[in-house]
Amino acid sequence: MRILFVCSGNTCRSPMAAAVAPEIGKRLGIPVEARSAGLFAIAGLPLSDEAAATLRNHQITPPDHRSLPVGEEDLLWADRIVAMTADHAAALRARFPEIATKVENLSEWAGETISDPVGRGQQAYETAFARIERGITRLLKADQQPPASASPTSGHIQETADGRLLIVSDEEGAALAEALTQAFHGLGMPVERLPAAASDPQRIALLLEDAAKQQEGELAVAVNALGFDVAMAANRSTFLRAVFATDPTVAATARRTGADLLCLGAAFSGVESGRAMVRAFLFPQSLLEGSPR
Repeated sequence: MRILFVCSGNTCRSPMAAAVAPEIGKRLGIPVEARSAGLFAIAGLPLSDEAAATLRNHQITPPDHRSLPVGEEDLLWADRIVAMTADHAAALRARFPEIATKVENLSEWAGETISDPVGRGQQAYETAFARIERGITRLLKADQQPPASASPTSGHIQETADGRLLIVSDEEGAALAEALTQAFHGLGMPVERLPAAASDPQRIALLLEDAAKQQEGELAVAVNALGFDVAMAANRSTFLRAVFATDPTVAATARRTGADLLCLGAAFSGVESGRAMVRAFLFPQSLLEGSPR
């Protein structure tokens, strides 16, 4: 797996991520190649002293690093483009729309914002590193096939509930919904795309309520621009229990507590993070039993 990590200046957060990602990959048995770049980087600056000290504190040899601005070569090289924050992810998608589906937000995976530590002392670097490490660990774990839910001979995901996953979207969520449909259909799961709904959260919720009345026990995913508005509308129904998620752990925990509808916002989630959240929703035990404490 080739990952490009992106932050602002490419002197602390993204190079720390690029240094630790292959080490995490080794622990998980996942080959990882990593590079880093900055949205506003000045070429040629070294790794900051505090970032180098943080890496040493975690038994990682600091790389002979020189900062680089984000460039086409690295964007095309990467399988996944992992931004430090939602702002970085949004800027990447706006500046490079052709690679928008490869962009994801590491802070979502970490469950906390990976803030810029520059000028805030050594402890801020340690905090940033801890969140980076947690986020990368969850990202890589989610990319693995869930062992408890995969066929030992085919590698396909076993059926969940009555064997069907419903996916519905409006126009703004259609691209992400289609990518999720293809991804899970390709893993052997029966997936049904419900007809595209108008861009009205209440209409989407009513469509899913009708489906729930007809077939009890199915799981569903709704994708629109924001996600949380559909979840709010759906939770007014006695037939649905919805959760809005931007993090796989939230999706998994909600499923464990009885949620049957996962709501995603295309404004917050890319294809890879969306796929990880759907997988966590379908198979919560595969994430929660191995999640960091």
